[in-house]
Amino acid sequence: MSVNRTNQARSRRSGRRPMGMPDPMMVIGAGVVVLIAVLIGIFSNNRSAQSQSSPTDEPQSASAALAESTEAFRITRIEPTADALATTTRAAASTSPAQSTPTASATLSNEQRTAKNWQRWPVVPQFTDGARKIFLAGQESGRNGQAFSKVGDCESSATWFLEDFDQGAEAYNLGDYTQLDSTIEFFAGSYGRTSLAARDGARVSTFFTSLWTDPTQCETSETPLECEIRLHNPAFAIISLGSNDIDDPDKFEQEMRKLVKTVIELDVVPILATKADDLEGGGRNNQALAKLALEFDIPLWNFWAAVQDVPNGGLDWDGAHLTWSDNYFDQPGGLNSGWAMRNLTALQLLEAMRVGVQALPTP
Repeated sequence: MSVNRTNQARSRRSGRRPMGMPDPMMVIGAGVVVLIAVLIGIFSNNRSAQSQSSPTDEPQSASAALAESTEAFRITRIEPTADALATTTRAAASTSPAQSTPTASATLSNEQRTAKNWQRWPVVPQFTDGARKIFLAGQESGRNGQAFSKVGDCESSATWFLEDFDQGAEAYNLGDYTQLDSTIEFFAGSYGRTSLAARDGARVSTFFTSLWTDPTQCETSETPLECEIRLHNPAFAIISLGSNDIDDPDKFEQEMRKLVKTVIELDVVPILATKADDLEGGGRNNQALAKLALEFDIPLWNFWAAVQDVPNGGLDWDGAHLTWSDNYFDQPGGLNSGWAMRNLTALQLLEAMRVGVQALPTP
């Protein structure tokens, strides 16, 4: 990337709007945990000074206690500095000199897919029969067939999720994927929209309460999801959740089923997205998403599969957030970050929906 392009990228990043407010309870909880961890560290140090300890039985340090105690509070947006971004880019290039290339080809036929083998599902889904029926119902109710909404947590509320594709050609370079230009044009106006149903710290339950609703734009009785659908009127909703619902996978599945039903009842096609992290263990939330995709015959964007060849699985040091880079896919190593791969495969997903829509018979 040229110096000029690098400066433009950093300028765009620093000038972007702030994301949604974090969950207040998570902020308070995190503060309490930090305080407890510090006290534990002080207590441990005092004990080690007062008593003899064996070489194999050392007291836990404050930093170790803090890391262990804050395991559930890692979903907080990281803002890397320019130096950190440069270091990450150099490390990615040296770790994986061959650029990763996502593929839409499936290793499993539709009949072979189960929730348990979700890891072998294709990255880019088809425009399913279920999606077709929902889309046609939406057309009858007046949904905008060329609009989509983002529904999710910080990976959806981040302005660098797809925003560049509403900023003009100088904000990105598709490299070998110039066929996506038609899709960028088709869904213009949705990429850079600030979704009212995408918030930092969001769990599935976030979208069933009006407490998270923006009072300046929404009606008092509306949930964030209902408000976003009413105002933007999309035919599709890209749903990316699960990183903050790691305490009870069974509850996550139940609440996601309720959310999917709600979106369908609004005549909007739900597109479920697997996540890159595995904070809950065993990929259980992603498996639940695959199960729901089969149950409702709706598209599953298998983003997890897309980043398996990206350094560190596309994840930053905390194992939760994606590594960042701008959307210059023509650059060496341009797809060796979680965010670049997320944006590219999201475009491929939307291309599959566009092709499916345009193949429908004309009324």
